[in-house]
Parts: sequence; structure tokens; C-alpha cells
Amino acid sequence: MPQAGYQQSQPVLQATRPPALTSSVRLGAHYPGHDHIPPRKRSKVSRACDECRRKKVKCDAPPDAGTEPCSNCRRSSITCLFSRIPQKRGPSKGYIKELADRINNIEGKLASEGANADTINDILGTMMRDSSDLHLPNGSGDDTTRKRPYSSISGEFDTPPGQTSWTPDSHGIQPFNNSGMPYSANGLAPRPGSQSIDNDTPQADHSMDDLSLGLAHDSHFCELNDDAFESYLAIVHPSHPLLASSRERVELMLSHCPPLLRDAFIEALYVAMQSFVSIPGLYTNGNISSACRLATDWEADTSRRTSTVQLVHLQTLILIAIATDNHGPLSLRGEHGGASKASILGRAVGLAYSMRLHLSSLDTSRIDTELDLDCEENIRVRSWWALVMLDRWNAIATASPLLIPNESVVLVPDMSLVLGESVYHLARLSKILGHFAPVALAPPQVLGPASGAAPILSSLLNLSIELFREVLPADITPTTHPILHLVYWHCRLLAYLYQGTAKVTDILWPCKQSSELLLTQTALLSPLNHHFFSLTALSLAEAAKVDLATEEANTQLRELLSSTLAPSTWDAAIRDYISEHLMGAALTMRNGNDGSGSKDSNAHNAGSTPSADDERSTTPRYSTAANAVGSTSLLVGKAFDVQSLARAGYLNALADGDTTHLR
Repeated sequence: MPQAGYQQSQPVLQATRPPALTSSVRLGAHYPGHDHIPPRKRSKVSRACDECRRKKVKCDAPPDAGTEPCSNCRRSSITCLFSRIPQKRGPSKGYIKELADRINNIEGKLASEGANADTINDILGTMMRDSSDLHLPNGSGDDTTRKRPYSSISGEFDTPPGQTSWTPDSHGIQPFNNSGMPYSANGLAPRPGSQSIDNDTPQADHSMDDLSLGLAHDSHFCELNDDAFESYLAIVHPSHPLLASSRERVELMLSHCPPLLRDAFIEALYVAMQSFVSIPGLYTNGNISSACRLATDWEADTSRRTSTVQLVHLQTLILIAIATDNHGPLSLRGEHGGASKASILGRAVGLAYSMRLHLSSLDTSRIDTELDLDCEENIRVRSWWALVMLDRWNAIATASPLLIPNESVVLVPDMSLVLGESVYHLARLSKILGHFAPVALAPPQVLGPASGAAPILSSLLNLSIELFREVLPADITPTTHPILHLVYWHCRLLAYLYQGTAKVTDILWPCKQSSELLLTQTALLSPLNHHFFSLTALSLAEAAKVDLATEEANTQLRELLSSTLAPSTWDAAIRDYISEHLMGAALTMRNGNDGSGSKDSNAHNAGSTPSADDERSTTPRYSTAANAVGSTSLLVGKAFDVQSLARAGYLNALADGDTTHLR
């Protein structure tokens, strides 16, 4: 009888089992006899709107509420937005600490036991098997070697964290297996004079880069979007290679950064790529305001700054600067929803100075050995030069002082191995622009035609451009390297604009070359497209003020206005400027088309027809046989004032002239 009572009470005990034991039931869900036990659903929602996240308060917005705001936003009468890209949670602090302790233990044993192959295999086999006790269950064993699909944009994951199955064989860090792979102790051996990882020295960051622990592919870490990164490689990397060329290397660096900085970097990358037009298949959801806010929050954070963390922070600011520049004239004044381009560049330059990047130099002793272009040292060099080029282009376009002085910019020939040949020559031209920038800040009377400095300046500006052209390899053609050739003609045009005695034919020549490249390279995308289009259009409008150049200049402007050309996000503002200029020119011609004007013009043309010798003598001295222009009817040696455009900054001139269309 007591036995029967016990049998009847047993189901009651199982039915009233405390909820705390359901985790053990779930662990056995894949064993025979437990298939009837359903997994417990997780109801926690870790989703907060931008305002609640900024204030660090609890957000009560329903997950499927659509446009219904949370109570905090409703009370504050602001828009309830969810612009932050959701990511999976990273590993716990305890897990990271235990992992670091085991790394220290491994290094200590390697140093104390001589680091022979048998000892290393025994240590790694034991330690990596023991690591299974530290890792939290996060997925089935089949998922450990398969790349997880990207899901941070949509906010949806393949398997909810609370319902993930687990088996005893599933571990985040698999036991060491040396089959089919030779062992190298270079990545784990302690550095001279150090028995453990010192978190306060730069060597600790490099030793973490050498560990093959698979942190970048941990299920807690959010992978970068393939389309966004491929777009970066196609658009930004050819001219500003600030990131590693491998997505895995970028993700590895991000795995060593705090979550707040990771969020800022990913948001900056997505908003930078979203700011370019005509990117097929790109569906990222970046927001410039969110990127700026996350970067500012990180700068106010008290987390420790390692060299890797500082580098990712610098890359984040550079990406935000590129995205800001693509927001049109409003970005110059900071009216586009984020900080102005000048302030972003200033923060980036200050950070680069604190990283001592201006004092770093290329180690030429290792040039002959195998060069890892994506090692952290080389990425730091490329990020520095990307910032240098952005600073020069901003100074020229806005007539602003350089943030990085010319004395801090040293370009050696071996740098082409790290930057790449095309970027190396682009850096050379940008360095020349750095010497042009102070000219725009000089008083007008110093560089006027009556000044003795004007001829000397003219000679030096032309000499710098010609020296660049003379050493340019023959295989760098407009077809293979359109950006580099556009930059060359851009610099050539600026050299004439800065001269006090520039002729109208000097201006029309590089404008025509730039126009042809923009019209033929219609699929070209780069962070510099708006510089090419805006300076060409503004210079043609200035050249049209000279009577004998009016027709040719306006003809080129009409062609630019009516044709498809290399796109940029400034196109609308530039086309509006061209339309206004052409309408004004048509009105002026209609009002001034009288008999006396025509008679004077015909008489002038009849008496000033140049001979063949005159045409050759008036051809720009620095043209080449391959690039000489026609337009012989306009080679008339008449000087005109175009320095006002250079002194104002061509992007500033465009923004000031287009204010009515932007408001």
C-alpha cells in the first residue's frame, strides 16, 4: 500500500517541478524518451528606441506596435525611432576573463617547458578540451563550422537565443586539431622579456591578432553585411583604403572592440555606403545622426583604449567624414542631421595625433620579405594617408587651413607597396594640393598681377604638376585609372585658378578634359566625384564671362547638364547652378543682341584671326602631344580674374550660390 501511494504521487512531483529545473530538461531534449517535453519560450525583449537608449531608461514600446511610440517618447512629444542596428549579445565578462587566464597559462607553460612540439600538442589538447566547461551553449554542433547568415539589418535571427538546442559536442572553441595543418609557435610564443600578456602595452594587441581562437566568427558577434563591404571595396577602397581588404580581418579587429564602438563603426560603414548613389543591391539602413551620436557616446566612454580600439575609432570617424561629404552643401554647415565635415575631420586628426601616426614611418627593412598588406601596422599607415587626403581635399574645396601641416606628411617611394600604385600617385597629387592650400588664404594683393610673386608662383605651381606627370607610368591610362586622371586635371585646373595671370584658354583646356572623362566614365563612383563636377562647372561658368569664350564654355555646360555622367550626391545642386547660369546667359544674349554688338564682334574676329605660328605659341606650355586641345579660335591670351573662385573655395561658392534651392 505505501508503495502504491508512492506510485500515485510521482506524476504529481513531476508536474510540479520548479521552473528552475526546466533548463536541465531542455538539455536532454535530444535524448530518447524526452521528445515530448516542449522547449520553454523566451519572452524577454531587449529592444529600446533611440531616445530611451540615449537616456538609458527602460523602453516599453511593444515589439509589433508599428508606429506607436513608447511612453517616454509620448511624454516628451518626440518621434520614437529604432535606428540602431540590433546585434547578438557578446560573451560575458566572466567568459572573457577566464579565456584570458587560459591564454596566460598557455603562454607561461610554453615558455617554461621549452615550447617543443610534443609539449605544445599536449598543452593545447588539454587546455582546449577544458575550454568546453567555460563556453555557454549557443548552437548545435553543425553550426560551429558554417558561416552564420547576416541578420543585423532586419533584426531577425535564424534561431532565438532561448530556444537553441545543445549537445555535449557543441563548443564555441573546438579542441585543437593539427591534422592537415603544420604547427607554428610564432603566434603563441611570449615576446622577449614577457611571460604573460600585458594589457597595458601595444604588444598585447598584436598577440591577440595572432591567436587563432575564432573570436570573429563567434555566434555572439554580428557579421558585416556582404553587400555593404563589397561596395566599400569597389567605391572607397580604390582611393581611400582605410580598412583591411578582407572582411574577416575587419571582423577580427571589431571582435577586440567594446560593443559601443562596434555599433558606431558598423553604423558609420553602412551610412557611408548608403550615401553613395546607384549602389545595386545595397539595403543597409544606416543613419548619419545615429552614427554621429554613437561616435560621440564612445568618445565619452571610459573604456580602455588599446591600439586596435583607437584604430577602429579612427576608421569610424573617417567613414563618417566620407558620408558627411556626400550629404551635399548642407553638410558644410552641419545642417544635414549630423556634425559638419570640418568638425568630424578635426576630431579624426586629433585622434590620429594622439596615436602618433604623424610620427610613424615605413619599416623598409622588411620590404623584401613577404608583406602582409592587412596587418594592423599597414592598416594604420593607410588610414593615416586616407585622412591626409581627406584633409587636403577639404582645405582646397572650402578654402580652409590644413589640419595636418605639410611638415607632417612624408611620402617615400616604398609606400607604394602598402598603399598600392594608384593610391600612391593619388597621395602624391593630394600632397601637391597641400601646398596649393595656403595660396587660397593669402591676401589678394599678394598674388595679384602687379605683384612680383605672381610669376614665381605660377612657375612653381605648373612645375609641381609637370613633375608628377613626367614620372607617371605609361600603363596608367584614363581607361584603366579614371580617378587618377580626373584628379590630375583637377589639380591642373586649380593651378591655373591660383595664378594671377591665367588665360581663358588655360581654364578651358583642363575643363574639357575633365568633362570628357565624366561623360565617358558614367559608372564611376568615388568619394571625389562631386569635386570634379563642381569645379569644372564653376570654372566653365567663370570662363563664359569672357566674350570670346562664352560660346564654347556654355556649350560644354549644356552637354554636362543634358548628359549622364559619373554620379555624385551633389549633382542636383550643381545642375541647378548650371541651369541658372544658362538661363541668365540666354537672357543676357537676348537683351544685348543689337547691331552694334554684332558689328564690333565681327570686326574683332576679322582682325584677330591667329596664324598657325600664333596658335602654336599660344598653346598651353605644359600640354603634351597626346593631350593638346583644339579650340584654336579662343587662344587669345586675354587674362581674366578667376582667383575669387579659388579664394572662396569651390564647394563654398556652390553652396552659397545654391542656398535658395536648398531651403
